Amino acid sequence: MNLLGSVVVFLIGNYFQGLKVEFSLSSTMHTMKNKYELPLLYTSSVPIIMLAALLHNSFIGLLLVNSLLPASAGVIGMTAVVGTRLVALSGLLRLISPPSSLTDIVLSPLHTLFYVAFMGSTCAFFSTSWTKFSKQSPR
Repeated sequence: MNLLGSVVVFLIGNYFQGLKVEFSLSSTMHTMKNKYELPLLYTSSVPIIMLAALLHNSFIGLLLVNSLLPASAGVIGMTAVVGTRLVALSGLLRLISPPSSLTDIVLSPLHTLFYVAFMGSTCAFFSTSWTKFSKQSPR
C-alpha cells in the first residue's frame, strides 16, 4: 500500500513539475507578440525529501526519548510492533505518522486531516524556503 502511494505521488509530482503556464506578451508600440512560459511549480522534489527525512529523524528521536524517559510516554506516545512494522498508537508519534491503510483513514479522519494539513503546510514552507535559497524565485 505504501509503495503504491509513493508511486502515485511520484507520478503526480512529475506531471505537475513538467507543466508550464504560457503568457502572451504584446507591446502597443511594436507589433511584436511573444510567448513566455513559466513553470507551474518553481520547486523540485528536494523540499519533500527534506520533510520526509525530518519526519523520520523526528520519529526515531521521539522513540529514543520515549525509551530513555518512560514517564514521557503520555505526551510522546506509545508504539507497538505489528508484524514487522513499528506502529505509533498515540501522542506526537501518532500525529506525525501517516495513515497506514484506507481503513485507518476512514476510522480516524481527524488524524488524517491533521497529517494532510501538517504535510501540506510544511511542504509549502520548505518549498518557499527552497525557492528563496536556491535563487529560483520569479523575482
